[in-house]
Amino acid sequence: PTKAELESLKANSTWKASGTPDNLSGRWFGPNHAAATADNPNGCIFLPAAGGRFYDGDARVRGADGRYWSCTPDGTNAYYLVFTNGYAGMYSLVRACGFSVRCVKI
Repeated sequence: PTKAELESLKANSTWKASGTPDNLSGRWFGPNHAAATADNPNGCIFLPAAGGRFYDGDARVRGADGRYWSCTPDGTNAYYLVFTNGYAGMYSLVRACGFSVRCVKI
């Protein structure tokens, strides 16, 4: 997804730590995000808090946050979506990081 597509997703999201696919912590994104569950996703998408591998080689924050690349470059960097229990935002970082990639239909 592009930066703009991820921006539109983050505007409608809810963190959940239970009632999710495989009982993973993460965020439901979509118009019915607050009511979405693994058994009834209500047209939403769930992105697990998979953390990421950073350019120094360390894998961090699994279960605490999710980081998903967009396809939008920013010079030598690229934009990515990051979310936690209380926050979802977009940032730019060096492409050497190992963040998740997920196709989404907007």
